Amino acid sequence: MIFELIEQLRYANFRMAYIRFHEFNTKRQLIALKNNLIDISITRGVDTVPGEDFEQIILHKAELFAVIPAAHRLSGKKTLNLDELKDDQFVVLSEKFFPFYSKTIAGMCKNAGFTPRIEFSANGYVAALATIAAGSCVGIFPRSIVNSIIPGYVYIPLHSRDNFIDISCYLRKDEDRKEVIDIISIIRNQFCNFGLLDT
Repeated sequence: MIFELIEQLRYANFRMAYIRFHEFNTKRQLIALKNNLIDISITRGVDTVPGEDFEQIILHKAELFAVIPAAHRLSGKKTLNLDELKDDQFVVLSEKFFPFYSKTIAGMCKNAGFTPRIEFSANGYVAALATIAAGSCVGIFPRSIVNSIIPGYVYIPLHSRDNFIDISCYLRKDEDRKEVIDIISIIRNQFCNFGLLDT
């Protein structure tokens, strides 16, 4: 999405020299936004209401997939029921840095009739995918988390109605600077209305 946003800003003749990007987990993004260290936050999922300080714009609902080792017994299937993974060990994202994620996965598994056996809490998406590629765990992740294809694991769609997380944009409710409002306007027009966000 970020690179699509950059193209849209260029098309609108926005002053690109003033834009800087930072990569934080969701929790740190919202803290930085609250402390005026960043102007806009784009995140995957938040487990708590951000509060009265922020305005939330939901851009997209990202589909979650089963991610399993390429040599896994189910790797040849076209789709999976989540309960087919009930006997497997799971890798999840660290609750310290991605608090929404563990609750989302636990809720999905509960709805499927089991409690996931958490083997490892990774401190980031790449570490989680590498753990799956090594063959020791399975996971549930959006397909867009890594742009390059990493060998050793496969994504399989899930038969589930709750396998989505929100991709959202946050800004401070009292924000009135023209530059920030202009970016938000482009985000609203291009990503909310026309569905250009591809996850």
